[in-house]
Amino acid sequence: MVDELETLVINNVKSHLVSDAPLATLCSGGVDSSIISAIAAQHTQLDLYHAGVEGGGGEEEYAEIVSAHLGKNIIYEKMTAEKYWSAYPYLTYISDLPIYHPNDISLHCIASKAHADGIKVMLSGEGADELFGGYSWHQRQMKQYRLARIFASKKSLLTRLSGDYARTMRDGFEQFTLKDITDYMPLGLGYFDMSNDLIMRSFLFESQDFSNWKRLAIIHEKYNTLITSEFEKNMLSAIHFNYYGHLGSILHRTDRILMANSIEGRVPFLTKDIIDFSMNIPLNLKIHRRFRKDGKYLLKKLAERYLPDSVIYRPKAGFPVPMDEYIQPIERIFENGYAMEFTGMSLRMLKDFYAANPLLKFRLLALEVYGRIFVRHEDYRHIHIE
Repeated sequence: MVDELETLVINNVKSHLVSDAPLATLCSGGVDSSIISAIAAQHTQLDLYHAGVEGGGGEEEYAEIVSAHLGKNIIYEKMTAEKYWSAYPYLTYISDLPIYHPNDISLHCIASKAHADGIKVMLSGEGADELFGGYSWHQRQMKQYRLARIFASKKSLLTRLSGDYARTMRDGFEQFTLKDITDYMPLGLGYFDMSNDLIMRSFLFESQDFSNWKRLAIIHEKYNTLITSEFEKNMLSAIHFNYYGHLGSILHRTDRILMANSIEGRVPFLTKDIIDFSMNIPLNLKIHRRFRKDGKYLLKKLAERYLPDSVIYRPKAGFPVPMDEYIQPIERIFENGYAMEFTGMSLRMLKDFYAANPLLKFRLLALEVYGRIFVRHEDYRHIHIE
């Protein structure tokens, strides 16, 4: 199966290298983009581009390992708080949505650098996490599935623990929703067929309004049956939800940001044959019981043919940005702003609301800038974040 996956990936990378203009790869130093870079490097001359963080804390060391291993030049663009916030209103404007992923701005900065260098096409590793079970919530769901099988075979124990255990299993997807989707999934950004106002309220207050998540609700209903024979289907549903949910927002941001820099983004993992392959392999080839670190078991077995273990078997970082540091001093933009109007909170209430949660503060900022541009019709060039 590794051989089959390798053939699929090689063929699709080669087809995505067809270009009459200069191309490069986005190489974060993670396994997905590194596989794409490694295979592409065998078939054409190209540079790798990496969005780093000034002062450290990013993935630069792993990108350097990849470039050295492949013998390819790597070009950096390092993020600073000043660059970050100066680009933020423009990114909101071109996205037509609130900024959900904090690393959108890093992608813009590296794309801007590539554009200045004359690059017209960039290959990305997007899609591999969704297809091969690379997110933390996939591993936790798989663990619950295995626990369900164990308990289902021990009827008396299940009966004895029915109160706590059944409640845990019944609430498992809800817990997954509140924690993991808060951290990773772009709620309200194109998921739902609802009015803009309701989309924005889901975006900001998703933990209070589960009923509005139409697609998730279908999965949630199945999950609550607690029928062991259905549990694997629920696990698959949780992973497959990423195909049209989380992945949709990732592709939206990649397309908008790269095209804003006159660059065509290409995603070799997201072709019909690779998607079909991933949807029809056993779950234990995505998330293996004894596998090190995290998921993507089969993909990482393929990566062993191209990359050093130090890149493959390391903790997943997810394109890190020092958001706690960047967002902490941001205060004045909320004064008499759109977020106060939308939530009905005073400035003091708003500050108390996000005081202990940098992510929530970031979401409120996303709402603030989006509302100023698309509701109040302010020119994004006149919005200063401070």
